[in-house]
Amino acid sequence: MLERTLPRRHLFEFGDLDIPAVFHDLMTDILGHISKMGLYDAMVPIINEVIQKQHCSTIIDMCTGSGEPAMLLREKLENEFSCSINLILTDKFPNQEKAKKLNGLQDVIYYQTPVDATALPSELKGLRTLFASLHHFKPEQVQAILQNAVDNNQPIAALEFTERSWTRALFMIPGTLHVLAITPFIKPFSLSRLFWTYLLPVMPAIYFWDGLVSNLRTYSAVELKEIVIHLHDN
Repeated sequence: MLERTLPRRHLFEFGDLDIPAVFHDLMTDILGHISKMGLYDAMVPIINEVIQKQHCSTIIDMCTGSGEPAMLLREKLENEFSCSINLILTDKFPNQEKAKKLNGLQDVIYYQTPVDATALPSELKGLRTLFASLHHFKPEQVQAILQNAVDNNQPIAALEFTERSWTRALFMIPGTLHVLAITPFIKPFSLSRLFWTYLLPVMPAIYFWDGLVSNLRTYSAVELKEIVIHLHDN
């Protein structure tokens, strides 16, 4: 259960805005690198259980960004459970460089055109996943995302590591310092990333603000259950 010491505030995040693609891409690369630190390891057995029960052969990742969390999930499912999965990656602001690279892999498709998570194309069948992105949506949009899954009879999993608590909000200060330390090691190496991190510290500012707001936006279990109650034909 999330701490309820802070009210939910749906403030803006730079990642939701139509800012230059370079900033979207650099931010998704940072988040992709951080995801490699085991943030989502605990959910792998749960996802495997859902896949087996629902007989899914495909994962459709929404708001995928770099695609790294979904790629890591696929790798762990294959290594730990011998589960062969096709992967479809979608985003409102596709990371074009990542898309070109990942589309060269077997059984992976990264849509290079924008895809709205609230109205996923009906032809996309499989387990829908959202990594650290459900909080980006307002309650009515969350309901639309879940209703779309129900209407198409597809399972869905939203995975968050943020919390609406003072502890997590204050953690963004050392968290941003950590990003400054790891930036030279983020792949692919980018002079642009170094420029916008150290010479003009745009990326640390974006990371700090978006991380802070992500915690303030995160839904509690009680709030999500309230949204689920109002789904039609659930």
